[in-house]
Amino acid sequence: MVRRTITAILAAAIACITPFDATALPGAAEPEVIFAVTGNTNPESPFVGFTEGLPMLVDAINLENPLFVLHTGNIVRGGEDRVGIIEKDVSRQFSLFLESATRLSMPLYTAAGALDLHNGSTEIYTRRLGRPLDYSFNYDRIHIVVLNTVAVENPARSRDRQMKWLADDLERNGKRGMTIVVTHDRLFSPVRGEAPFEGAEIIHQVLNNHGVAAVISGSGASFFTLTKESVTYINAGCGGFNSSKRCYSCAQYYLVSFKNGSVRAVPKYIKVK
Repeated sequence: MVRRTITAILAAAIACITPFDATALPGAAEPEVIFAVTGNTNPESPFVGFTEGLPMLVDAINLENPLFVLHTGNIVRGGEDRVGIIEKDVSRQFSLFLESATRLSMPLYTAAGALDLHNGSTEIYTRRLGRPLDYSFNYDRIHIVVLNTVAVENPARSRDRQMKWLADDLERNGKRGMTIVVTHDRLFSPVRGEAPFEGAEIIHQVLNNHGVAAVISGSGASFFTLTKESVTYINAGCGGFNSSKRCYSCAQYYLVSFKNGSVRAVPKYIKVK
């Protein structure tokens, strides 16, 4: 009888114990958040429309198993009717891209690139991808803003209007934990004498004033990191997806990690057959 009573007391005590959570301790390390960044996956020709390295890119990212994928633009090779690149050519390229992208095991978020336009418009991009030009979303402790840098088609949505939208969005979501902004064009360059993106200083002031941690862009195939005041700028440029345009120094994607308030990007390479 005594033995049963002691056993019952111990069982009740164990049931009341709260599971140990190391992250709840002051100064405990946060879990690492990892996502992938790619871009410039456009085909060599707008008339063929197939990017040789795209299936291998999808396979490689699936093996990495990040939380989500960011595409910084140049999904297709657009152009204009006057040079023979018609809507059907651009739409076919988006179809081929989506055919591969749907094999990703995680969500894909995209930004419009300069090559994604047809006749100077992003209409086909927004229709086929189902993404507006400016939007934001939350993932775990990160707030991510995709900021359009390639076109402002509606005169009412000028850069001033865009900056108001950006400031309002950051004001509503900036306390989440960490904010990252994604653009196609790099805003600043580490190369002495190279001009910044038009309006970069205005954009930077909004980002800096609202505690944005990092800006990830995908201009060209270069990789660099620079810091301006409290904002880290990372250009995670990709290339070399087509065999006729080999680029042995180009990364095809990056793994970006967020931990304890810092961001780090690591270039990754695949062999395009």
